[in-house]
Amino acid sequence: MKKKVCIIYNTSKKDAIKFYEVSKEFFENCGVGVQTDVEGSAFVVVIGGDGTLLKASKQIAIHNKFAIAINMGSLGFLTDIRRIEALQVFEDVLMGNYKLEERHMLEVEVNGRKYIGLNEVVMTKG
Repeated sequence: MKKKVCIIYNTSKKDAIKFYEVSKEFFENCGVGVQTDVEGSAFVVVIGGDGTLLKASKQIAIHNKFAIAINMGSLGFLTDIRRIEALQVFEDVLMGNYKLEERHMLEVEVNGRKYIGLNEVVMTKG
């Protein structure tokens, strides 16, 4: 069965859209299928910034996948891989040459509903 990667990207950033195309071509040239659904993928590539990763983190956690987060801006606390390093990182991952860095997830229950978050939970007066 063909290995698949899920690529999630910030569709409002021109640089992220362009780098999605570059990444898609890279993986396809390596014989790896590209999809936008986390389920059924071997791993996830997130292209954007910390906000893009935070939005994607719930689906990544639910499906127990690891993510390669590519920072398209100038500063990323959670997305620390720069675009110029990304293709080498992709190649390393496909060759099995990588080490996972685990992040803690937060789970909050409010009125019987559970919410999952990465980094922070905001509570406001309701």
